[in-house]
Amino acid sequence: MPDREREHVLTVKRSEITELRRVVDDIERVSARAERLLSEQRTPLPEEPDHEAVSAWSIRAQRSHWGWA
Repeated sequence: MPDREREHVLTVKRSEITELRRVVDDIERVSARAERLLSEQRTPLPEEPDHEAVSAWSIRAQRSHWGWA
């Protein structure tokens, strides 16, 4: 996530933005953009997920979290 967007999400998480309407508007804007890009097939995502890569990442993350790595 780009730094600017990450910081915005964190400000919401930390309750620094208290206007619910503003947060809902942001969510709706981002959701609409994502839907548009997906419908136009303008996304960097591959057609199909790389199940092996996701599985390997998940195993590494679990092992690291529990100190098994």
